[in-house]
Amino acid sequence: MSRRAFFHPLLTLFLTAALFSVRPAAAQNLNITPAAQSILDQIYSGDLTAAIDSAHKLQQDRPDHPIGYLLEEEALSWQIWCTSAEFKYNMSYARHRAKLPADDHYLDLASKIIQLSEHHIAASGDTAATADMHFYAGMGDAFYARLYGLRAETKLAARYGVRARERLIRAEALNPNLADADFGLGLYNYYAD
Repeated sequence: MSRRAFFHPLLTLFLTAALFSVRPAAAQNLNITPAAQSILDQIYSGDLTAAIDSAHKLQQDRPDHPIGYLLEEEALSWQIWCTSAEFKYNMSYARHRAKLPADDHYLDLASKIIQLSEHHIAASGDTAATADMHFYAGMGDAFYARLYGLRAETKLAARYGVRARERLIRAEALNPNLADADFGLGLYNYYAD
């Protein structure tokens, strides 16, 4: 047996063992409080009114943090989706929504999320500790994109969607294990495709 013939299978075995011994880094979620988790549970249980009330309390408790505003925005997004949706072919589609006066509050919340997140980023510097804040700012932009998309304002939806993507990429660069940023980027890629 030649040296080369022996070396190749040995190298393959070594590389295979090395690949399987490398453990992928554990995905991390956002660090949220039990109060924020409770609001998320209310939202995804369909109790949007209670979720909005709880988000207002969280905003009073933590007025300088974007999470309370983000959770109110998420509950409002579901309300908008439910009132805009059509049920066809056993599926739910949100096709179009006219501009409504209530949209002003929704857009103000998105702006507040971005403003508070950017304030935290500026105060802390662009470090791994601010990955969550980049994520929150990206979500603020995503909320803009979501509403503009429903209202068929495609240029604004695209502009804010791209900006959300950039912020999520920055969050992921600062914390490569941030699963929430990965999920947001996956949604962006799905809808952009």
